[in-house]
Amino acid sequence: MRSKIEIVKALVEQRGGFVAVYSAYPALYEALQRGDRQGPCPKTGSGKTKFRFRKDGSAYHNDVGNLGDYIEVLSWYEGKSKSDILDDIIKVCGGDLSCVSQRDIQAIKNNQLQNR
Repeated sequence: MRSKIEIVKALVEQRGGFVAVYSAYPALYEALQRGDRQGPCPKTGSGKTKFRFRKDGSAYHNDVGNLGDYIEVLSWYEGKSKSDILDDIIKVCGGDLSCVSQRDIQAIKNNQLQNR
């Protein structure tokens, strides 16, 4: 059985990965362009060294802590549940899940296993 998270992650990979998703959020995209250098909080604009992205699209906020992946980052940034954020990501990626195959999902799972 395919979970919604698996399907969305495969869709995101088809559309260019987390960078494509973050590009729909100007403050996050700007923060992403800094690489792993710290900068102001993209949500509030406060501080000079509050927030940084990691190379894998996860992030760290000095007041919030670890934000595990782009789904968690967007959930925090928008103040929405992960379920609602998955719906938002689907919209950002064109709204069509029918292009995601079981092979696409398996490729994401295999990649995650290799990166452990």
